[in-house]
Amino acid sequence: MTESQTLTESIPAAFKDSLKVKEFREDKTNNCIELVYDFSHDLLDQYGNIHGSVLALLSIIAAESIARMQIFSDEYLVAISHTINFISQPDTLGDLELRSCVIGKGGRVIHVQTAISCHGKEIANALTMFIAEQSA
Repeated sequence: MTESQTLTESIPAAFKDSLKVKEFREDKTNNCIELVYDFSHDLLDQYGNIHGSVLALLSIIAAESIARMQIFSDEYLVAISHTINFISQPDTLGDLELRSCVIGKGGRVIHVQTAISCHGKEIANALTMFIAEQSA
């Protein structure tokens, strides 16, 4: 199974038709991944804006993807903190670009920073912390 397929599997069923991974790139030098989602207008709120919950969902999925690459096969991740900052709405709607990078790892805790942009304009950023737990 490719990483793009794994990302698609982690999206809740209600969103699968609206959120499609268009591109997946891994930047091993900087310990980052870059995702491009083909954005659907079905996810806009009544005012024509991208709902913050969609951005939060995408940022935690991207963060989990890069964090998963940091753990051993007998471990699983538990999100212990997720903070998102909504900066602005895009000037023009288009594909959503996410860049998630591991910015710290110590013991069992992994810190991931995610930037979300649309047409090159940053619209949100997030910080997510995971703890790696041993499988039972």
